[in-house]
Amino acid sequence: MLKAEDFQKALVNLVEKILPYNVSFDFVEEPDESYVWIDIKPRKKSWDKVYFQRILEIEIQVILIPDDFGIIKHSELWKIIDKLDAAIMPCIKIKDRFITVQDFKSYIVDDILHYEFSLDFTDYVPNDEHEGNDYDLMENLEMKLN
Repeated sequence: MLKAEDFQKALVNLVEKILPYNVSFDFVEEPDESYVWIDIKPRKKSWDKVYFQRILEIEIQVILIPDDFGIIKHSELWKIIDKLDAAIMPCIKIKDRFITVQDFKSYIVDDILHYEFSLDFTDYVPNDEHEGNDYDLMENLEMKLN
């Protein structure tokens, strides 16, 4: 089973490989330097005691500090979109798993790049997390075939 920390580490590693900015999961009130903020919104749908569907909505925001003239170049933000596309497509590696990214959305609002995508996959709870639970196990099964 993948844990929240696994997703955070994978996203930080991905961003740090392609962008020269610090990565934060917390909003920075008055930044001294450009940074990347990541937000993860998880959802789960249970199928049974072992397997469940996971959906993670991920938003990456790139907040650049204005230059000496108070300008943030949107052309630089568009280059970052291309870098993120190349790093994420067609899948993201999280620990020993590769998860396909099926949709992307990117836009610039108030000089901040918003890059959004979702991860939709099936995960499982390992057997060792079920230890201590008593389950009725089938002992013998007899069948007669005609």
